[in-house]
Amino acid sequence: MISVEELTKRQKEIESEIFRKAKSAGLESDEAAAIPDGVANPKLYLANDEFPKIAWIGKEPYDFYDESRIPHRGGWSLTEGFRTNKTWSTRTWRRVIYVMYSLRKRCLYKDLGYIRDYPEMGDVMQSIAWINLSKMPGETSSENRQYISNYQKYWRPIVMRQLQLYQPNVIVFCNTLTDCFYDFFPEGAQMADYVPFVNKYGNKKHLIDIYKKDDQILLDVYHPGRPMSFEMEELYVDKLVETINRYCPAKP
Repeated sequence: MISVEELTKRQKEIESEIFRKAKSAGLESDEAAAIPDGVANPKLYLANDEFPKIAWIGKEPYDFYDESRIPHRGGWSLTEGFRTNKTWSTRTWRRVIYVMYSLRKRCLYKDLGYIRDYPEMGDVMQSIAWINLSKMPGETSSENRQYISNYQKYWRPIVMRQLQLYQPNVIVFCNTLTDCFYDFFPEGAQMADYVPFVNKYGNKKHLIDIYKKDDQILLDVYHPGRPMSFEMEELYVDKLVETINRYCPAKP
């Protein structure tokens, strides 16, 4: 297994490459710069072999946009944000925390406290890998899907290097597997299973699509920032934890 020192060194090299790529590709400007991602605490990510190593694949980072809806800022790293954030005001992070905290504490959503009351729950973000398909700041909803074009043109090799470096047991795609499906399955692949749910209109839908690739489990789920009712959020957290435990169980 890779050492903490080696992972830290190679992650810093990738972070530098992200900034270089943004500049050389003309993506960087006076108003916007890249936002690297990865593992906030390599020691925590590697040290705990009781639980599977988990990577989450997001779409693009978000920082700020001006009155013209043009994304601005960047120039900082998500890993630093995961180490220093004490409020977790973003819906996406809160739900990821609920999943990871439930998994680590072996509990259900109903047993959790509110993050605003227990911000230390957010420490679990330091023990995951977070990888965005695009490294440039985008808008909050990613509706224009520019991140897919950016991923295909600029960031695919770096994303693949990150996954090769982190070697996660489980990859959770935030409704992003279709954006990079053939990078994981060049010959195509059949879904191994899925977790259903019934929406408010009585229609049966897929909550989690499950794939297997060698020794890895790939889960494609609704984006954690998606608007959800309290009941849907509870189902989302509990079913995702249940699925991870079923396919990649924690050690007793």
